[in-house]
Amino acid sequence: MVNPTVTLNIRRRFMKRSYVLDRLKALSILFIICYHLWPSIFPGGFLFVNTFLVLAGFFAVRRLEKLTELKEIKPLLSHIGKVVLRLWIPLFAMIAVVISVIFLSGSLQLKSLRLDTLTSLFFLNNWYQLQSERSYFMDMAVQSPFAHLWYVAIYFQSFLLSAGIIKVTNQFKLDRSIKMFIWLGLLAISQSLYFLWYTPGADPSNVYYSLWTRFSSFAGGVLLYYALPYVDAVLSSVGKRTLDQFKDVLLGLSLFCMIGLSFIVSDQSPLTYLVWLNYFNLLTLIFVWAARNQHLIFSKWLDQTHFHRLGLATYSIYLWYYPLIVLAQKNIRLIQTYLTHYEFLVFVAILGVGLAHYFFIEKNTQNLVTWKKPKNQRWDQGLFTALTLLFLIAMTQSGDQKPIALFKLEHQEFQAKQNAFNTPFPGTKTVVETTEWAKDFDQRFQTDFSYTPTPRFNTKALLAKLESPDQIELTPEQEAYIEELKELDPELFDMLTLPEILYASSVPVTYFGDSLAQGNAYTFRLLFAEGNAYGHKSLQIWYSYPYFQELMDDGELHENVVINLGTNAGLDEEGVTELVDMLGDRTIYFVNTNSAVDHLQQVNDTIKWAEKEFPNVHEIDWYTESLGHADYYIEDDIHLNPKGADYYVALVARTMYEHDHPGQ
Repeated sequence: MVNPTVTLNIRRRFMKRSYVLDRLKALSILFIICYHLWPSIFPGGFLFVNTFLVLAGFFAVRRLEKLTELKEIKPLLSHIGKVVLRLWIPLFAMIAVVISVIFLSGSLQLKSLRLDTLTSLFFLNNWYQLQSERSYFMDMAVQSPFAHLWYVAIYFQSFLLSAGIIKVTNQFKLDRSIKMFIWLGLLAISQSLYFLWYTPGADPSNVYYSLWTRFSSFAGGVLLYYALPYVDAVLSSVGKRTLDQFKDVLLGLSLFCMIGLSFIVSDQSPLTYLVWLNYFNLLTLIFVWAARNQHLIFSKWLDQTHFHRLGLATYSIYLWYYPLIVLAQKNIRLIQTYLTHYEFLVFVAILGVGLAHYFFIEKNTQNLVTWKKPKNQRWDQGLFTALTLLFLIAMTQSGDQKPIALFKLEHQEFQAKQNAFNTPFPGTKTVVETTEWAKDFDQRFQTDFSYTPTPRFNTKALLAKLESPDQIELTPEQEAYIEELKELDPELFDMLTLPEILYASSVPVTYFGDSLAQGNAYTFRLLFAEGNAYGHKSLQIWYSYPYFQELMDDGELHENVVINLGTNAGLDEEGVTELVDMLGDRTIYFVNTNSAVDHLQQVNDTIKWAEKEFPNVHEIDWYTESLGHADYYIEDDIHLNPKGADYYVALVARTMYEHDHPGQ
């Protein structure tokens, strides 16, 4: 049996040392924000979400254990109600402000946010993300301002599940040691499901969003609470001075490792999900255990920092960081020259808005729902009521339509398929059917409901593009090719000279990349008749090697390779070097980027480095070509619209032609 006095002392020590844990929470939220603002510098910052879940489990069990020991269930229900209120009021206030701003701005985004909003308000956001098959890491086309609320849902669901389990174990009056092993078993089950459901190399969202796989972090915090007396009992024979020094080393080492991992771990590496997420849980547990002793040198240093208030406000800051980053991303193209300053201002704005939300909403939660105070002191309730009414009005205008950016991406993907001319895109099926009906009606009744434009192809006008048209004789195949290009994409045709067009029609080239390449593939194949194109959603250079190897094995990779990678997570010299070595003596063209991503400069600098480093690598300068042309992009400011695709493919053809025909 564990001495009750030991347990009581443990509780008192944790109450004293909660300031240290508040500072850990503050550090965690800063790294999470930095991960989203500067992913190339803090690629593993998202790991600190695990720290929040571990701390949440540890703090929750202390109160739940005391309440579930009572025979009456009313105190427990009252506590759950308070937790709901503490979570929901700040959550609702943030969502109401965001929805109201979108409504007042007239943005069409509101038409696709209804389910996102409602599931977030009912703490079901994670299940909505799973059902919608959305990716927290890769889905740049549909950036919902509420995507981060999966964590709030996971926290609340874990809290409710834990409350029920703790109530049952106390009903049976189980010994603390048995409870410890029960929670150890629950942690093991959750981890087993995690390993069972995770597929290395695939999108990890199915395990990242699921309660059953993320519950292990929360359960770890609960397990630590039950295990503390036994750990202390085992170490009771160790001298106090020695134990304090040992804890001091563990505290500093665990924090150092957590910070270090945030700089080196990739959010797409299978090792992250198989090892580092679990290791981060362990590091947090070690930190919490070691942080109890108030005589620790490291602990004293943490007490002297200014993170305490920030730690108290982490929930409010967390609520606001993602909506503000999504808003900031939409304006990146306007301030590309001052991107570093802009990102720093966004960072400061997140902290400022989050702290204001904490002091005026989160700390004031009880006052916002209590009307028992003088009327002259109800101004905050009046504002909250007005916000609620505006939110309700906005929600009447909301919908569950597919976001425009996603619709356009899916249409581009459909166009890129070989059967694009035979089967209409589902979203345009009605238009196609109506057009076909009109043509059939015209043929049957000699009417003119359908409009057929006069073909604009003219061989003489085509040859006029040449300074010396008599120097080129077009074969029947070339004329047919040019006529088809002129008919299907006259804008692209007008952007190029005849030699460039004829060069593009015959050069063997493979176009390969991520979703940008997928979207541009249709236009690329129109111009490059002897080429092929392959695009894969959310692809990063480090995961492209198997695809290239497969193409080489099948003999599908041509002697010229145009590559569009880097949009999703940047490029690095090591990754580019490995790819260039794999492709051998092929001529390689890397297309730089002007998409609205944080790592734009890093991608472009790496491509310039590669051009200097390897004689067979060349840069296609899309950044300069598209600078100042936001009209080349769809709503997400990342993927190209048809106009942008025309300019993009024309630049590829022109650059390749100039490389193969220098001086012409």
